Amino acid sequence: MSQTMPMIFQTDNLTYEDRFTVYKNHILGQCTARDVGDQIKKYIAQNVNGGVWQAIWRSSPTSNGTEQPFDVVVEVQNVNVDNLRADISIVEPIICQSPAKVSQLKMETVNQNLSLKKNAVPLTELYPIYDESGDNDDSALAIEHVRFFYGNLWREWDEDDDSDISYVTNHLEARLRLYYDTIDGTLPRDLVKKYKDAYDDYKKKHAELTQLQDRMAISDPEQELDDLDVLKCAQKTEECEVLVHSLQMMENPHLRFLLAAVSPAAKAALQKPRGYHPEGKPPATLIVTSELKAGMTKSLPGENILFFVKYEMVVRHFEDLSKAFEEYYSGDTVIIQPGTYSLDDITPLTDTVLVKGEGDSNKILVTFNDDEDDVVIECHAPDITFENITFEQEGLGSESGMLSVKQGKTTLDGCHLKCGIAGISVMGGCELVMKNCKVYDAKSTGVVAHPDSKLHIENCEFYNCGQDEKNDNEVNSTAAVQLNVDANIEPNATLLNNTIHNNSGYGVCVVRSVTDSNSPQCGVNLDMSANKFRGNENWDVGHIILDRSLNE
Repeated sequence: MSQTMPMIFQTDNLTYEDRFTVYKNHILGQCTARDVGDQIKKYIAQNVNGGVWQAIWRSSPTSNGTEQPFDVVVEVQNVNVDNLRADISIVEPIICQSPAKVSQLKMETVNQNLSLKKNAVPLTELYPIYDESGDNDDSALAIEHVRFFYGNLWREWDEDDDSDISYVTNHLEARLRLYYDTIDGTLPRDLVKKYKDAYDDYKKKHAELTQLQDRMAISDPEQELDDLDVLKCAQKTEECEVLVHSLQMMENPHLRFLLAAVSPAAKAALQKPRGYHPEGKPPATLIVTSELKAGMTKSLPGENILFFVKYEMVVRHFEDLSKAFEEYYSGDTVIIQPGTYSLDDITPLTDTVLVKGEGDSNKILVTFNDDEDDVVIECHAPDITFENITFEQEGLGSESGMLSVKQGKTTLDGCHLKCGIAGISVMGGCELVMKNCKVYDAKSTGVVAHPDSKLHIENCEFYNCGQDEKNDNEVNSTAAVQLNVDANIEPNATLLNNTIHNNSGYGVCVVRSVTDSNSPQCGVNLDMSANKFRGNENWDVGHIILDRSLNE
């Protein structure tokens, strides 16, 4: 079988104006959503060649009956406008191209599958072959416009739109603009990802709802419907409606750019706790890995106990760590398998959770990508624990560090932090516990504790932290651990059995404002025992008074 494919018509250069003009003036006009199907059929009947012509069939596993997609040259004998399908036959000798070699045996399977379907395939899978005569120009362009419409503009919920507003005005114009804003890079990555994830989620839930409705429709009409099925149907319907509302907000150009204009920090601040699982469901274990394998669940208990009641362990699989952080509930456990997982936006954690690396911590890498915006994990929950994970900053990162404790208590055990500007910041009223961790390469400070915070650091190692470049006109207050003090507000810090060495700044530095220096209450509750200091350039422990009025 030859692998040299003939040339097809190229439509990648079609602009927003090109497509919008065709849809508005030649295909849909002022028709409503309920009349779209009829207008598409009419357009195909008027513009697609009714005679015999050749095309490349870009088949899918569903249409070709095999386990893989492939392209093959076919002859089109007839176009069925009513169902947007075409009758085809594979051209001999076979000209085929696929990701893997298509054997003669598989091609026989394809022919058998075509026979079962009366040789009919979706019209949108056909790409007319380029012909210098121009005979196929109109057919190629017409099929492309229909293919693009159903692939990028039509939505499943449009079938329920019974309004008298034209489809172009009500839906198409905004969605076409969304498509081009996306491929042009006009929209932020997080908004594009949010739309894609929400639409994927909708399609999944809509398919489940359709399957459930079909099962209920074929049940015995003389028997009452199962109460559980009715409840599930209502829940799925509500879930779909919520997703549609969210998607429609992002499709609206004005709301879309308003959402895009809101800073990631503001969006994170608006996120509220999800609480416990709904309907009293027990906590779940979320496994994050590129590929879930049976062995990954063997170490998990089959049963657990919640409020003295045994329950069966529920396991969910995620390839994307940020997605797992979005979907966990209070009390869940997130297990990260070996691999590299990238975060590229502010990630707020608003519920109690245990995040645990499975295996060698050096092979469980969470990276922070700050190409455009600061990327940080913000901890807002009563109790968040990270175990056995390596956090690594790509680039300088945020001044708040990779982790920022903004509410409650956060614990790190057995974690490594390769920092950018900073490692961890602890805000007032919050608590950080670190045990058996390594913090290194911070350009400013490894851990900074703000007034009224609480710090417990034990059996940890800090090195290569602090300001590398010296400026005689500036006080270098950078350190492995920095404790900020204000009048009458004292951070509480306990450092036990740590190794703090070879830092360009201080080992531990207490920083207070010159305006508070005469206050007898201005100090820090610092308990230090059995710590080992060596090779720290400024001093092992320093007390700096800064005149912050100079910055005002």
